[in-house]
Amino acid sequence: ICEMVRHYRVETQIWAGSFALVYAAWDTTLNRRVALKVLRVSKSDRSGVSARLRREALATASLQHPGIVPVYETGSCNNLPFIVTRFVDGPNLEDALRAQAYSARQSAEVVQQLATALAAAHRQGVVHRDLKPSNIMIENGRPLLLDFGLAHVSEASLQLTCEGDVVGTPAYRSPEQASGKGWQADPRADIYGLGAVLYRLVCGQVPYEGSMAEVIHQVIHQEVPDPRKIRPEIGRDLQTIITKCLAKDPEDRYQTATELADDLTRYLEGAPIQARPLVVLA
Repeated sequence: ICEMVRHYRVETQIWAGSFALVYAAWDTTLNRRVALKVLRVSKSDRSGVSARLRREALATASLQHPGIVPVYETGSCNNLPFIVTRFVDGPNLEDALRAQAYSARQSAEVVQQLATALAAAHRQGVVHRDLKPSNIMIENGRPLLLDFGLAHVSEASLQLTCEGDVVGTPAYRSPEQASGKGWQADPRADIYGLGAVLYRLVCGQVPYEGSMAEVIHQVIHQEVPDPRKIRPEIGRDLQTIITKCLAKDPEDRYQTATELADDLTRYLEGAPIQARPLVVLA
């Protein structure tokens, strides 16, 4: 990476993923710290990944919500595309989970805030489609969504995912995405992803484990393991919320992120939730 990327002075690497490297950088024009995400891809892959990055920028730039990390700029350095976002002073949720366990109440509070942010994105036609703890930052206790790189924007010219593509991270991927129909994913795919994040927070593990092929098979064909068998103390209402989010059929999930946020609010306030168990549990 260059020492200077346009008017950004690169400081330290703060994250490394299969898709990109993320650096803390200083904006010498506006005198502020930013996050600089630089793609690390082969020359043959750059055009496709560059399109993904442009889509992330376009999708996120249209969103104005305190629970979504804003995008400032995109460009390229030495033919490597980059994206500049607000610098978040805190860990991602994956790292936070390694440092501490979340109580049932803390878990519900985090996902309630994420559902509220997602509802704002969905109202503007943006579906995240890659919800996972590493795409959620924690700043002063507040969760923030970032990386809309797989976002599906409701304009035909921006729908770059083709039938047969499998997008998202297997453990948090909805059955419709896992079956290679990510292009059909609507906001209810994000409901599934939030349910998987809530399951991880509450239970300390993902709903399904194994190789990528094994997880994909389980996501499509096997019912989610009962979270109360892992954490009996979580209560029926939170169990119901989690299993409703993780229903195989999108019609059986919460139909909007607002519905999910509202039920989590009821749970947190000790009020009866709207969801009801899909089956009678012994």
